[in-house]
Amino acid sequence: MIEVRKKDVIFAAIVLPAAAVALYVWLWRLPAAEEMDGLARRSAQLVLQDEFPMRMRNAQERRAEAEAALAAAQALAPVERLVEGTPSARLAERQRELFALFAVNGARVVASKSFPESRSGRMHDAIAATGVRSEPVRMLVTVQASYTALRNALDAMVRGKCAFFPETLSFKAAAPEKWEIAIWL
Repeated sequence: MIEVRKKDVIFAAIVLPAAAVALYVWLWRLPAAEEMDGLARRSAQLVLQDEFPMRMRNAQERRAEAEAALAAAQALAPVERLVEGTPSARLAERQRELFALFAVNGARVVASKSFPESRSGRMHDAIAATGVRSEPVRMLVTVQASYTALRNALDAMVRGKCAFFPETLSFKAAAPEKWEIAIWL
């Protein structure tokens, strides 16, 4: 006859069910909880259905403004009509690069005016001494942009390949988000 000792009873009554519960938790419950946490994180990142059309409309408006600014910049300086290599062709190319730089960074050029009488003075001489490829010209550019977009555009000027030297920056209090920048090209 088989003898059942007290430790066999404890093993069958306590240890085996505890092992079964641990196996259940380890194989089924923990992976399911991790999957639920992952789903909760991903669902928190999803855009609410009510917000999506509004965000899409805002993105389309920003894109249309950038395209319009780029088209305006290209229309202001049609380099194709100028003779390649002339000072006016180089100036037009630099203006187009400047306006494209503003457009890429989310700023819209509202107006620009160059000052041909600015071909003398300390700033002119300092820029000419840096070895720019053509005669430096001072422009007053009016830009409509948020502070962040304008800061990004000015940062891009510093990092860019083209020689743009911002001289002054002023905020037009009468018009929202309009800035006047004196830039040497």
